[in-house]
Amino acid sequence: MKFKEYPTILAAALLPLFLLEGCQGNKLVSPVKVVNLGVVISTKGLSAKLFNTTEDIGYYNVSGPLSAPITGSVGTFGTNFGSGSVSFTLNDIPVGADEILSVELDDDATGTPQGIGATSLADISAGVTIEMGSLVRSCYAVNPSFYFSCSGIGGVGGEGQGLFGFNSDFIAWNAQTKTYDMEWTALQDVNSNCLGTYDLKDGWTGSAKSLAYLGNGELVNFDTVPPDSNFYANGAAAKLAAGAPATTLATGDVYCVKLQGGTAVGHAWVLFTNAGDAADSPSFVYRVQNKDIPYYAYDQTTTDVTESNSGFANCVVTEQQLP
Repeated sequence: MKFKEYPTILAAALLPLFLLEGCQGNKLVSPVKVVNLGVVISTKGLSAKLFNTTEDIGYYNVSGPLSAPITGSVGTFGTNFGSGSVSFTLNDIPVGADEILSVELDDDATGTPQGIGATSLADISAGVTIEMGSLVRSCYAVNPSFYFSCSGIGGVGGEGQGLFGFNSDFIAWNAQTKTYDMEWTALQDVNSNCLGTYDLKDGWTGSAKSLAYLGNGELVNFDTVPPDSNFYANGAAAKLAAGAPATTLATGDVYCVKLQGGTAVGHAWVLFTNAGDAADSPSFVYRVQNKDIPYYAYDQTTTDVTESNSGFANCVVTEQQLP
């Protein structure tokens, strides 16, 4: 039997089923076409593959040049009722070529991200569909082992580190012959003692401007690719340029990463769920977009596609734990 991700589908609907809580920071710039946009979340055949919780809450974000971001929440709703759907309506939503609707599903009890997706609102004549990508499947929720912390084997020689390739789902502590997109490096004092904090680096050459700091918070609020001028070779420089209060990696930080240092088409959006410490490597969830699409529309890593087509139960992250 083949096991695939089977993305959640959000499509146009007519009837609201939940009370929406949201805010619209500024008035819309006139003239702007606005609509009442209905959405259906279809859960047919999805619960065991996308969700690992029984009660979820949805967060949405509409962003673009026509208005300030429109954000809010919907739910809660159960994910354990099998086939079916739940519906909600977004009122007074601007539509246009550069407007993006993104939706995130979180565990209502813990706030743990479960899935993310986004779509353009350029054309809603045939309805709006969002395919949601999992943030809980093992290859998209990365929890590196002790080896990649400051105290692990990557710390031999005075530098704790890990390198990660998004499409290969592979972690290494040195480059060897594989290709990587992102590297984390432990910060140390003058005596090579761990400070318990980390910085990010470009994982392709170490100097490619491939990292853009988007902010700190829910992934749903950072759904697009920023301008090239926002990308830097390391996370500290990216955070400094963005005016962040601290330049070291922090829990909740969100980055956009150019794949293979920008030599490949596509990006990854990365949310750090744990910034790490002396004994623990940073951990993160992410989604990739391997096409020239400037937001995290649904896509799969190369490893996920390969393993799904081979009938494997799940995509997994492989670690290089020894020199």
